[in-house]
Amino acid sequence: MTGGKIQRLLMTGVTIFWMLLIFGMSGADGETSSGMSGAVCEWIADTVMEDFEDYSPVRQQEIISSMQFYVRKAAHMTEYAILAVLLPVTLAMYGVNERTLAWAGPLLCVLYACTDEFHQTFVPARSGSPADVLIDSAGILAGSLVCLAARRIRKRGRQEKTPGSAGKISGSGSG
Repeated sequence: MTGGKIQRLLMTGVTIFWMLLIFGMSGADGETSSGMSGAVCEWIADTVMEDFEDYSPVRQQEIISSMQFYVRKAAHMTEYAILAVLLPVTLAMYGVNERTLAWAGPLLCVLYACTDEFHQTFVPARSGSPADVLIDSAGILAGSLVCLAARRIRKRGRQEKTPGSAGKISGSGSG
């Protein structure tokens, strides 16, 4: 197997793994999901607040509860921002052109977010939310912008390495 095929298979595996991770987290019942985000909130509070452990258990729980909504929504955005980077990179390795990637990558991610929310309607103590699809879409936009910036930087680097391109300004014409 060639190096390119190995890289393509590896990237495909990473992307599928990430999609399954999202699916798995969405499949956690309400109590488990709340427990995971609560643990993250507790870690953040303990890390950021020097005296967090000195608060009463009731006050600690109030602080954790006040953070949970924001941590959960940030997790939604982050998991989809990562998918919005992985999916187009994987598709590009299969020869999908940049113009198609610009719309197909984000669209496929949004469709996955919709199916993810639909999936949650079947999970005990969970519900699907159109608002979460919008939050996921904000993450998709962020990840897509990272991909766009990376492509532009890469193109610029290639133009600088091209013989005879030294001193030329991109798009300046021949005259």
